[in-house]
Amino acid sequence: MTTLTTRTHQFRYSVSLDEIEARLLSWSADSDGEAETVLDLSECRHVDPGAGMRLTNAMRRWSAGRLVVWVPPDVDLQGSDWFRLFTRSGLGWAMAAHACAVYSGSRDIAEDIRAYYEATSSSHAVNCVMFRDIEDGALVPTQDRFVSTMLQAIRHHLQHAYASIEAGDRRLLARLAHEAVTNVVDHAFAAPWHDAGTLLSYLSVRWYRTISAKNDELGGLRSYISAHREGLAPTDTIAGWMEIVVADDGVGIAARHALIDETTMYSGSISAEDEALREALRSSSTVKLRALDAQLRGEPGYGTSIMLECLKGIKAYAALRTGRRLVEFDPWRHERFELHESDLGWLPGTAMQVLLPVLDPQLRIT
Repeated sequence: MTTLTTRTHQFRYSVSLDEIEARLLSWSADSDGEAETVLDLSECRHVDPGAGMRLTNAMRRWSAGRLVVWVPPDVDLQGSDWFRLFTRSGLGWAMAAHACAVYSGSRDIAEDIRAYYEATSSSHAVNCVMFRDIEDGALVPTQDRFVSTMLQAIRHHLQHAYASIEAGDRRLLARLAHEAVTNVVDHAFAAPWHDAGTLLSYLSVRWYRTISAKNDELGGLRSYISAHREGLAPTDTIAGWMEIVVADDGVGIAARHALIDETTMYSGSISAEDEALREALRSSSTVKLRALDAQLRGEPGYGTSIMLECLKGIKAYAALRTGRRLVEFDPWRHERFELHESDLGWLPGTAMQVLLPVLDPQLRIT
């Protein structure tokens, strides 16, 4: 029997983006299969925006050995605290998919968590709606059907956001999400994907009253927030922030586009990964016509152009984390998706976060 080396990270009150990125970088991917990774979330009461999607995908990587998670003692899977902390961040679903054991106090509740999430394909509460297993395509039979479903969910569960965002901007958001979900359907678990483990993908839409970013070291969100606020008129007031996350822990953009095994792609030259990633994000470029394993929807190769058009139309920020790279779009600084120059560890799959500040309609001058 192989003896696993134990490595542990204890989260405090909040799960932050920078501590996840630090673990992805410091824990070598080469040793994942020989390690028992213990994530202690027992003191956690908050997950920062952008952190949940990274940690859910990281759990797939760390499950190559043995993944153990600690959650607060005496948790109630049916209670609002569990939903607020673990379901809407995606962490509960990732535990169900990838953890060998989940301890709440002295109890291992891993099987209870798996049974809990197997019973539903969507979750919702005030200011949050989520859909999982989006890779099966059921959510995107047609663009019109998806847009209708998403806008209806926002109207019912994010009422303030629905009332505050103009109708045209709501449709642009839904169109953007449709393209992102379609990419998951067509690419996330297609060649060269070969992992036989549990698949994880989800779409979440959330409303925040306030949002902040510490610095731009791991992304330019702080610059975006500052630029947006500087562009406001004296009578404008930000009512809140709308966030869309589309995530999968599949093969990742670069490996999929180059049709190269993820172990080879993400352990090799970073310049080769950058080349494949840039090519995949370039307009008119598509792997579909080479792989021949995806439904040809609309005009293949123009998904990036559609997403950029939507982001520019609503002046939203986007962060896309895949492989060893972070890709960003900031309408105040960029004309296209740009690679952020950060030294990052390998993160399986692709996770995209879109953030949009929403003005108070009662104070907006039209």
